[in-house]
Amino acid sequence: MFFQEEIQTLVNNNEGININGNNNVASGRDTNLYLSISKKEEQDWGIIEEIYNHIIASNKEFNSKEDVELSEDFVCLQEKIQINFQSDQIRRIEEMVMNVWTQKTLSEKFLKQKYQSSPMEVLSLLELVQSEYCRVKNVSATNSAIESISIIEELAKNFVPEKQKTNPLYLSNAKALVLHFFEFCDIGKKTSKEKDRKQ
Repeated sequence: MFFQEEIQTLVNNNEGININGNNNVASGRDTNLYLSISKKEEQDWGIIEEIYNHIIASNKEFNSKEDVELSEDFVCLQEKIQINFQSDQIRRIEEMVMNVWTQKTLSEKFLKQKYQSSPMEVLSLLELVQSEYCRVKNVSATNSAIESISIIEELAKNFVPEKQKTNPLYLSNAKALVLHFFEFCDIGKKTSKEKDRKQ
């Protein structure tokens, strides 16, 4: 499937492809619909980017790795990591969490803000994350142990737009989003304290 830029390049290069009307090479209205969706996606990404930039600009407390390791949130998350990952992967997942800590914090703020204005969008995102988690792990319960860091990485890649799949900024933000849902008990095995809190 052509992306909007590729189609526009063909048109600009006078390749003779008609992208308007019902007589185009991609069966008429479907191409026009696709171009509309692409423009809408670009607009949404621009809005999300602007929101993230605003959050980053207003959040001057970027934590060092030492600050993260000493934080109460990270200490609690370490217990959760211990019961969700194989022992040979624990150090790597802890490194990943520290590397994306600021983005994870921003994701949390973004989702809280988004929930206030549009709770259904956040709940729909939660459902998507949980469904993808079950699909990728081939399980029916969202509270099964994650076991492998590759699950986090695959989920993150699934949430990145196709044209940004190799962009490290998008990948780290997607990992941060997935780790946010892990931290807040939406995916993965819960600690005994978390189980008690949910009851």
